[in-house]
Amino acid sequence: MNIKTKQFFLILVILLLFVIIDIIVYYSGGTKYVFPYLMLIPIIISAIFYYTFGGAINGFFAGIFLAFLPLDTTLQIKQSPLNYILRIFLLTLLGGFIGYLLKKKQNITKSVGFETNIYNEKELLKEKVNKLLKSNKNFSLILIDVNNIVEITSLLNNSISDFSLNFSKYLKHKYKKKIEIFINNDFSLLLLLKNYSLNETENWIINFLDYINNNPFIINNMSLFLKTFLVGIHQNYINNFDDGFKKIVTCLYYAKENNLDYFIYNDTVNFPIYFTSELLVDIHNAIKKNELFIVYQPKLNLADNKVKSVEALIRWKHSTKGFIPPNKFIPQVEKTTYINNLTLWIIKKVINDLNNLKKKNINIKISINISPRNLMSKLFLIKLMDILNSNKNIIKNLEFELTERDIITELSSIKKILLKLQKMNLTIAMDDFGTGYSSLANLKYLPIDIIKIDKEFIKNLDNNIIDYEMVKSTIKISKLMNKKIVAEGVENKDTLEILSKLYCFEAQGYYISKPITIDELTKFILNYNKKAIS
Repeated sequence: MNIKTKQFFLILVILLLFVIIDIIVYYSGGTKYVFPYLMLIPIIISAIFYYTFGGAINGFFAGIFLAFLPLDTTLQIKQSPLNYILRIFLLTLLGGFIGYLLKKKQNITKSVGFETNIYNEKELLKEKVNKLLKSNKNFSLILIDVNNIVEITSLLNNSISDFSLNFSKYLKHKYKKKIEIFINNDFSLLLLLKNYSLNETENWIINFLDYINNNPFIINNMSLFLKTFLVGIHQNYINNFDDGFKKIVTCLYYAKENNLDYFIYNDTVNFPIYFTSELLVDIHNAIKKNELFIVYQPKLNLADNKVKSVEALIRWKHSTKGFIPPNKFIPQVEKTTYINNLTLWIIKKVINDLNNLKKKNINIKISINISPRNLMSKLFLIKLMDILNSNKNIIKNLEFELTERDIITELSSIKKILLKLQKMNLTIAMDDFGTGYSSLANLKYLPIDIIKIDKEFIKNLDNNIIDYEMVKSTIKISKLMNKKIVAEGVENKDTLEILSKLYCFEAQGYYISKPITIDELTKFILNYNKKAIS
């Protein structure tokens, strides 16, 4: 049921309630009795769904419906104009006020962190900051990001939300009324420092870091040292709260990328494009604007020189910034929950393309990059299973590539999920093999079908004996473990021939083909496979 249909039924229900209550009031003796108060039911329903305007307009119509009823049905005594006019006014006012309160409550608690299950207090801070800006008072915003939060919560056998709340209480107790603390929805805290100059803000940050680095945070009788990034922005650089928040998030990315303990915003720094938090906002609308699209890079089967599989890669043509390379926005998106929406969009698009290819008698496998963060999201998994169960005929044509460098935590949970996907006939690949942590351990522990050797080991394969021996050994070990090998980053004929002699399963790279659109892919596969046959 789409939104318009739902709205139609909701309006219909409200109108029916008006009519039913009108009938009840009439046959119960008239408006002089208690039953007119039943009109509060449709008024409250309207306020819940349509807020101030909806509550007020339906309060007005409720008053109109009651205005035509007699004061006393038995004696047929009419209402005085003052009676129904005042009622119309009060119901309109009451409906609007209820809607206003509900809207205000929604604004305060509208964003509940999915992983943390704690309310986002950013809206509370927004009101305070905008008031301070109007009064032109000195203040600063601080963002505290706990970088080792996953390790800490794992050690405590605790949830991230519990840790965030405890850390917030700890800071509130330590600083009492000197600062105000708000829980942000991405496992970080926002601090408001009132009456602080720019220099005083920097001194506060330095003192805080000195304290936190030399004094453990005690929780559940355990002493923990926190790895934190602190970034700040002074009131002089804030136009409004949204502007200040974007800038402070940009500072956090900059601090993490450059491994800075703290960073304070100033307008002399030229942030690279991938640090601009506006991109994270823009990508939310990129799908609607058709700015995102999928290209496919063919993989060559080295046994028969045919293209039987491809990798799906996302591209972004920004309306004002032009083409933005994936490595400039994907790493930032992966740090947010929006990676789940983006990945689901890619999966749906790939399935649609697979169906269209099958209609043209092209039967290939398409691999999709999946972040471990995706697999740890319950909501993502629910939606993923819905998609897969609705497209069971396509599952065998899908392959999920997990980035090996990211598979360092939650191994047990990821293993269970991968096994479930394999039982559904979905292929699992480990991407960027050799660039992460405990590669062989992950390979042994996780249910992996295909291993993709990172291009760093492939690009110099034809002239580097160390790379050659490492690739040769990896292929040999993989065969013993009954796993297939895909080599990415093949850029010349010599490399391709070496991989073929080493009995590598598939090769991928610009020597075979650059990433191409779905229309180009159709022609490429037909032409390439014809040449292989001839």
